[in-house]
Amino acid sequence: MATWGPTLVSVSADDAQEVGGTVTIDDLSVSVDATTDWGGARFLNVQVPKNSQISSAVLTVEPTATTEDEPLHVFFCEAADNPATFTTAASSISGRSRTTASVTWDSADLGASGTSRHNTPNLATLVQEIVNR
Repeated sequence: MATWGPTLVSVSADDAQEVGGTVTIDDLSVSVDATTDWGGARFLNVQVPKNSQISSAVLTVEPTATTEDEPLHVFFCEAADNPATFTTAASSISGRSRTTASVTWDSADLGASGTSRHNTPNLATLVQEIVNR
């Protein structure tokens, strides 16, 4: 079994947030604190052979405010082999094609401390759909 990671976002145009259709790119963090907000991250040059079995995939987050430590989010991957960088064009995150698979993260108070890190639920089904393309 092969293992990859951790994999980091490379440049600022590889992570973004969208609120009400307005996309922000040049930020040090992505704040998604409402069910109408969107966040996006691109991970480049992760070489996984087609049809490899994905058993575990998580994102690690560090909530810094109590308004951001009770996640209720639905995760998707972009249904694309090589997703484009994010732009400030309206809805450039929410308007992308999504995987059929999704994973919901609904958690009670994670305890925002600005130093504690938390893993999302297992996102392997999302990554598996991309790897099988």
